[in-house]
Amino acid sequence: FVHLPLLLNPDKSKLSKRQGDVDVESFLKKGYLKETIINFIALLGWHPNNDQEIFDINFLIKNFSINKIQKSGAIFDNKKLNWMNSMYIKKLNIKEFILLFSETYPSYKLDFSNGDKLSKIFEFIKNRIKALDEVPNLLNPFYSTFILKDSEVLSYIKTEEARLVLQYWYESISSSQNIDEPYINKLIQATEDKFNLKGKKIFYPLRGTLYGSFNGPDLFTIISILGISETKKRLELYI
Repeated sequence: FVHLPLLLNPDKSKLSKRQGDVDVESFLKKGYLKETIINFIALLGWHPNNDQEIFDINFLIKNFSINKIQKSGAIFDNKKLNWMNSMYIKKLNIKEFILLFSETYPSYKLDFSNGDKLSKIFEFIKNRIKALDEVPNLLNPFYSTFILKDSEVLSYIKTEEARLVLQYWYESISSSQNIDEPYINKLIQATEDKFNLKGKKIFYPLRGTLYGSFNGPDLFTIISILGISETKKRLELYI
């Protein structure tokens, strides 16, 4: 038999259920990939000859050695687990990512009616999350059933300054035939020049209206995913 190192919290206290999830099933439900968990657990008290931290099961089978298991306690570092899981998620192609989310959370019904839109959304989400349970909050704002509820955003976009920006963008987008990234960048510059505004005074009302939050994707990403019709519809609600 083999004694494995004691698992410790970052403060060196003994890892226990009272201080959070410690069982594999809990992490799987939160959207941590199986590959991540195997990789992470393997490094609790053991390390390969090199500094490699991301590796698959085949590498582990080939390189694992009982002789290299350390005697001292191993720190269960949630920050490292989150980083590692984000790395595994980024390695997925979009079809794999969508399928994995669907299988992990079957009760969440994805809208497959527009496959191109869904792929764009998951491409955006893939680089922003640490675990799959973060997907719904980033995905929901892109659909027409989304309702703006953030009181701070609602208060901000009702100001006269914000309304001017929203009105200008609604009129500009309505009269344009080609909404691409260069056009959006030019429109941002034109807004700065016309109203003598910069930074968040432009981005906050637009992102808040279109995405429901001050923080989120860049404006071109939001508009390209929503589409012109939905973009105009959301702007029109608050001008």
